Amino acid sequence: MRLLVLVRTLAWAIAVLCSLRATAALAAFTPPVFAGHPLVDAAGKLSADDVLAIEQRLDAIERATHHEIVVFLPASLEGGTIEDVAYLTFNAWHLGKKGADDGVLLVIAPAERKVRIETGKGVGGALTDLQSSYVIRDRIAPELKSDHFRAAILGGIEGIDSALKKGLPASPAAPRRGAKADDGSRIAIILGGFTGLGLLIIVVGGILARRGGKGGTASRDGGAGDYGGSDYGGSDYGGSGGSSDGGGSFGGGGESGGGGASGDY
Repeated sequence: MRLLVLVRTLAWAIAVLCSLRATAALAAFTPPVFAGHPLVDAAGKLSADDVLAIEQRLDAIERATHHEIVVFLPASLEGGTIEDVAYLTFNAWHLGKKGADDGVLLVIAPAERKVRIETGKGVGGALTDLQSSYVIRDRIAPELKSDHFRAAILGGIEGIDSALKKGLPASPAAPRRGAKADDGSRIAIILGGFTGLGLLIIVVGGILARRGGKGGTASRDGGAGDYGGSDYGGSDYGGSGGSSDGGGSFGGGGESGGGGASGDY
C-alpha cells in the first residue's frame, strides 16, 4: 500500500515537472505550423532536390513500417535548449499514430550547431537513448561538420530506421508446462513494482538534471557531446527527380516519451 502511494506521488511530480518544462519552452519557442509533411526546413539549408529525396525516403519508411520519422531544421532555437524545443515540437505536431506513439523527430539546429533525436513513447524500447546517441555520433555529426545536410539527414534516417526494425517484438515464448502460475504472477507483480519505482526515480532525476544543465545533453544515457569523426560516416546519397509519390500525412495524435539523445557538431 505504501509503495502504491509513493508511486502515485512520484507520477504526479513527474506530470507537474513535464508541464513546467513545456510551459518554459513555450515562452521561448513556438513551433511552426505543421502541414503533415515529414520534412520542415525552416533554416533553408536544403535544395528542392534535397527535400524531394529526403521526403521520398521518409514516406517509404512510413508506408513500410508505419513509423513516422519527421525531420525539423529550425531557423533558431530562440534561446531554448534543443531538448525543450524537440519535446515541444513533437507534442505540438502530435507525431506518430494515436495510441501507438510511434513517432521519431530528428531536429538539427544549424544556428546553434546542435542535434536532437526525440522518441515517442511507443518506440523507446527499440530506439533507446543510447542507440540514438550512436546515430548522432556515427551518422549525423560527421556529415554536419562538413555542412553536408542532405547526407547527414539521410544517414540519420537510415540509422533510426535500422534500430526500429531490429527492435520489432518477437513472438512470446510459450509457458512451461507445470509452472505455478499463481506464484509466478505474484513474483512478477512484486518485481514490476520495484522496477517501476526505480524507473520513476530515474526519470525524475533525469528531468531535474536536464532543466538544471546545459543544452545539448542526452536525456537518459549520456549520449551527447561534441562528436568527432566516425568509422561509419554517412555517404552522399543520390537524389531523384520528379515529385514525392503520394506519402501519407504525418502527425496522427502521438506523444513524446521524453527519450532520445542530443549532441553538438
